[in-house]
Amino acid sequence: MMRPALAMASLAVGASASIGSQATPLVHFSILPRRPCFPLQAVGLPRGLQEGPPNLMDPQLLQDSCSRLANFTSSASPILAYGKTVQGWLNEPSCQIFVASAALIAGLCLTWDGPQLWKALFTLALACAAAFAARFEAEAWHLQIFSIFTVMCQAAVIVGTAVYWGFEGSQVLLGSCCGFAGAYGMGAWVRSLDATAPGLAMFWYICGSVLGIQIFTAWRRGMLACLAPVLGGLLVSSAVGTLISRAGLRTPFLPKDTESWLTATEALLGLDGTSSLALFGLPVFVAATVNGFDDARRPLAVAILVAPIGFSVLAHVTCQDIKDTSLCPNWQVPSDGWRWPAVGCGLWLALTALTAWVQLEMLEQESEEEDAWHAYPWPLGRTRSWKRSRFEPLGH
Repeated sequence: MMRPALAMASLAVGASASIGSQATPLVHFSILPRRPCFPLQAVGLPRGLQEGPPNLMDPQLLQDSCSRLANFTSSASPILAYGKTVQGWLNEPSCQIFVASAALIAGLCLTWDGPQLWKALFTLALACAAAFAARFEAEAWHLQIFSIFTVMCQAAVIVGTAVYWGFEGSQVLLGSCCGFAGAYGMGAWVRSLDATAPGLAMFWYICGSVLGIQIFTAWRRGMLACLAPVLGGLLVSSAVGTLISRAGLRTPFLPKDTESWLTATEALLGLDGTSSLALFGLPVFVAATVNGFDDARRPLAVAILVAPIGFSVLAHVTCQDIKDTSLCPNWQVPSDGWRWPAVGCGLWLALTALTAWVQLEMLEQESEEEDAWHAYPWPLGRTRSWKRSRFEPLGH
C-alpha cells in the first residue's frame, strides 16, 4: 500500500493525458497557496490582513497601541460623547436640587455601611447608566416620548438584572476599568519613556487593570471598608454645601448659588478624574493593606486615608499667605474661591475619619465571627477554632 507521503506527492504531480503531441494536465493539486481570482477589497477585508498577519513584536505597533490608549478621550470616542452629555445634565441649573439630593443619599449609604450596601448601590448606578445611554440613543433616532421611556425602562431592568445575578463578573469589569484609569492617571512618567522603551506604557496599563481586578474581587471587603468612607464623605460634603447654598444662605465658605453640584465637587478634588483617582485612591489601597496585616493598626489606616484630604485643607489655607505661588500645587493657587474648598475638605476629612473608624471596627468584628483557622494560642488568653464563633477563653 502506498504511504500517505507518496500519495500526496502523486497528487501534487497530477494526472495527465496526451492529446496529440502535447500533454495537457487533467487534474492538478497543489499544497501551495494560490492567488485569489478577485481582490480582497471586494470582501471588505482590512488592508492589514491583505498584507499578512502583523508582527506582534513590532515596536512601532506597540507604540501606536499605547498612543491610542493615551488618546482614548478623543472627540470620536462614544464614551466621551456620553460623558459630555452627562456632564451637561449634571450642570443643568434646574436639576441641581435633585442631583445634590441623590448624591447625599448615596453618600449617607456609603458612610453608614458601604460594604454591605455596595451591591445594591452599584446595581442601581449601572441600571441608571444604562437607562441614560438608551435615552441618548433613542433621542438620536428621534423616537417619541413614550418609546424613549419604554426603551429606558427596558435597558434599566435588563442591565440591573444582569448585574445583580452576575455581580462578581461585574466587579471584574469594574476593577479592570478603575485599575486602568488609575494607571493612566499615574502614567505620565511611563508615557514619557515609551519612545525609548516601546510597550512599557501598555505593560503599565495592564498591571493597573490586573491590580484593579484583584482589589474588587479578592480584596473587596477590606477595600470597601476604606473606600466607602472616602467616597461617601466626598458626596455628603459636596451635597450639603450645594443644598445649603441653594436654600438661600450666601457665605464665602459655601459654593455660589449659581454653581452646580459637580463644580462644587471638582473644587474639593482639585484635579481631573484620573488624577484625583490616583491621588485619593492610592491611600485607600495602602490603608486597606496596612489594616489587613493587623487589626491593631486601625489608627494608622485611618490616618493614611485622611492624609491627602488634610494636605488639601492645609494647602488651601496656607497658600493664601505665600507670595511665591510656585511652592503651591497648581489646583491650590490662591484665588477668591479658596474658602469653600478649605471648609468642604475639612468636613470631608471629619466624615471620613469618623466613618472609616466605625467601618473598620465592624470589619474586625466580622472577621472574628467568620474565622475558620486552626486552633492556636492567641494573645490575652484566647484561641481561634474551626467553628464560626467568637473567641472563647482557653480551657473552655
